[in-house]
Amino acid sequence: PAPPPKPGGGTAVDPEDVDKKSSLVLTKKGFAAAAVARACAEVSPTPDDVSQSFNEQKRRRALALTEWLLQYAELWELPLEALQLAKQKRGIADDDNDDDGEHKEQGVVDDVQSNQTLTERARFLVKQGILPIAEKH
Repeated sequence: PAPPPKPGGGTAVDPEDVDKKSSLVLTKKGFAAAAVARACAEVSPTPDDVSQSFNEQKRRRALALTEWLLQYAELWELPLEALQLAKQKRGIADDDNDDDGEHKEQGVVDDVQSNQTLTERARFLVKQGILPIAEKH
């Protein structure tokens, strides 16, 4: 026969499993692996999060990590779909007529994420945080 369920809601959830699965979800969405690892180190789950089921913990963890990434990760470590939201959260103006450093930063992001001179493997390695960002010398 199956062992009786533990009082308080069943089996314990391994926090490392939650981090692994949450990290995998975020890297599949296009966040750089190095940035996701930094976010995991910086963001601790709340006691309420820990008391939830695995799937709920994973969902909450991914949301908390996404918030941290949008606020603190380098723009080139974010997927293109998240750039606008990250700029809004950081209070960065996204004006096309803006000629201060912001246009250059966007150009660097575009170069890394869509430049045809970078091979597919190089773009993947930059995204994973293994290769540094492409720079002009």
